[in-house]
Formats: sequence, C-alpha cells, structure tokens
Amino acid sequence: MSEEIVAMIKQADSRIEDLSLLDGRVTGFRVRVEDAGDAPLVVYLHGGGGGAFECLTPGRSALGTAADHGIPGFSLNRPGYHGSEWLGVGATEDDALYQPTAKVIDDALADLWERFGGESRGIVVYGASVGGAVAIDLARIWGEQAATGSNRWPLIGLIATDVGHAKTQEAFDCWNATEVKEVVDSVAPLVQQYFDFGPDWCRFGSPGEGGRALVIPRAEMLEITGGWARRALDQAASVTVPVLYRVGEFDPLWLTEDEHIAAFNAALRTSSPYVDGGRVDGASHGITGGPRGASCILEFVAFLELCRAAAKEPRLIDHSKR
Repeated sequence: MSEEIVAMIKQADSRIEDLSLLDGRVTGFRVRVEDAGDAPLVVYLHGGGGGAFECLTPGRSALGTAADHGIPGFSLNRPGYHGSEWLGVGATEDDALYQPTAKVIDDALADLWERFGGESRGIVVYGASVGGAVAIDLARIWGEQAATGSNRWPLIGLIATDVGHAKTQEAFDCWNATEVKEVVDSVAPLVQQYFDFGPDWCRFGSPGEGGRALVIPRAEMLEITGGWARRALDQAASVTVPVLYRVGEFDPLWLTEDEHIAAFNAALRTSSPYVDGGRVDGASHGITGGPRGASCILEFVAFLELCRAAAKEPRLIDHSKR
C-alpha cells in the first residue's frame, strides 16, 4: 500500500487509525466511534489485489458511512497483503489458501473482540470478492465452533458481495494464464485482456485500468474458480447467521442470471434464519466502487442495524424461535 493512499485516507477521515492484531501478524485500520454502545462491530475483508484501504476510499467509504451511523468499523489486510503475514501457499494450489486464511481471521477477530468488544452485541463480517468467499468460509468455521460452545467471539451477521458459485470461463482462463510464481505482479494486462466489466456507465473504472498495478498471490486467483467454486454452495449452506448477499449484473467473474442467484440464495437459506440476496442491476465487479455503490452501502448499514436488533431479539427474523 503506498504511503500516498494511506495519507489521503487518513486526511479525509480523522477517525481512521492503524490496527495491528495477533502481535502484528494481521494489519489493517480501525474507524473509531465514540460511545458506540451496543452497536455491532463491522469487519471488512478485501478483494484480490486490494487491501484494507479499499473500503475507506473518500466519497465511497463503506466503513466511514457505518461510522457516521454510530457503528465502529475495522478493515483487515488478508494474509500476504500490506504487512499481514503470508501463509506460504504454493503457486499451483487451487484449494489451499481461503480456509487457512479464515482460520487466521478467526484468531484475529478473537483478539479484536477482546480489545474492542465492549458493550457491542457482536461482529458482522463483510467480505467483497475473494474476501466474500473467505467470509463465508469463516462463517462455517464459526458455526462449527458455536455448535460446541468453543467460539471466542460473537458472529451476528454476514455481508458477502462480488462473489458467487458459478464461475465464468473467462475468469478460469485468466487466472490460469498467470505467471507461475507465488505472488504475481503482472495480473493487470491479463485482466484487461480477458474481462469485460460492462458498459462505462456502470463503473468508475476497472481493476488494472490506466496502468494500475495488481499484485495477487497466484493461489488466491486459482482458488476462486477452483476449490472455492467447487465447495461454494456447501459452504453457503453452513452459514447460521443473517446474510446480506449481492453480486453485480455485469460482474465478469460470475454467472449472474436468475437461476444462479436463486441457487446461491437457496444454499444460504439452508441454515441461515434470514437471507437478503440478489443481483445489483447496473453494477459490475466491485459494487461499491461504481455508481450503485452509495445506495448499496446504505443497504449494508441498514442490515447492520437489523443484525443489532436481531442479536437482542432473534424472533424478529427467526420464525423457528417464535
């Protein structure tokens, strides 16, 4: 992460502070809120080639908007990004990174909860793209722990965006065409070659556009159309907390026709007491970074408030408890 980006973010919002968890193994940012009371803590997990800064961009800051409504935010760099410890997964692995990453995040959130939990009702994890897949893997791990009473922090909701289960052929071909090394710094030209992010009016730009570098662990790219795509529906079916799910109409990584959205929603409804899932028409990959972003961010904040209420009174959304 460039010092210029960090400086711009912090200058735009004085509530933003550096964050270090697990003795420096996980880095990120905190958006401070005074007197948050029982508000949930929202924790963001970024997409491929991004970082903790991506949900703090001035003018379209999801965590900044949440903080404006009294909800504290945290944004974590996943392993291998911006100082967070890399897990050393090989360049040809396609199902070896996300679940170990979720276990690291589980440990990090136990640390975060101990330090910042206070009177909060619990944590809502918000993941975008690869971060969305990791968030769903994390929710499965948390659910297994909750079933045995071994969970160390309270998960009260999940937001997953820019992720699905039915990959496009272009996504599979693009990631498999990347240079075979652990961390690839030549991704941007391939992204521009393989992907159509939709019409100009649905986005403010696309990854790698204008010479912007994309540096991504290769295993991360392979897994999104490999191991993740193979297990996505099973993982979604294991989520036991309320879910808000969104994917863009023009997302080039995923098939977004009605039947694919319905299949993912059906999987989520297997165990979740509440699912608000759907396609965002007029949006591409990276929903919050386009013209639909501001309205979607407000939907996310409304969901955070729903999670706050349901954590106190589950019968609001869980018919099985009435």
